Amino acid sequence: MRAGMMAGIYLFEPDSSDYRLHREGEWEQLVYDQGGMFVTTGSQGALAFTSDEEEIYLPGEVGVRMSPLGNWIVAWGNGEGSTAGARLYQPASDRPLQTLTDMPVTSVYWQPDSKGFFLYGESALYYLRFPSLNMEEIEGGFIGNDILELIWVE
Repeated sequence: MRAGMMAGIYLFEPDSSDYRLHREGEWEQLVYDQGGMFVTTGSQGALAFTSDEEEIYLPGEVGVRMSPLGNWIVAWGNGEGSTAGARLYQPASDRPLQTLTDMPVTSVYWQPDSKGFFLYGESALYYLRFPSLNMEEIEGGFIGNDILELIWVE
């Protein structure tokens, strides 16, 4: 960080030397999500935003995954400094449409067609599919709360 700049997320435009503060705060990571937004998390919650400064701020969430088509967001917490469980959002709103589970969740993995996703929490992997979004346990008995790394193979 440059001297005199406060902690936060800054936008930098090509062909310019100016940084513009988008949102202040201590953010721990920044990734470009498959749903078309940048996503960052910190102790204050989760933030998804575009380079055009459209954003959705979700206080109390520690993880966010947008559906590949960008029409849904699943945000979650593990109960350690965040609200345990997973919640379904639409990108235009910071209010959850539905609580999917109250158990601590570690990660979420979307299907490429955005019609379903997997939740990992409490040492098990669950599958949820639209429109019912009922949790179906796929596999249990994982050791610890390690984050699973899944990839799609077609």
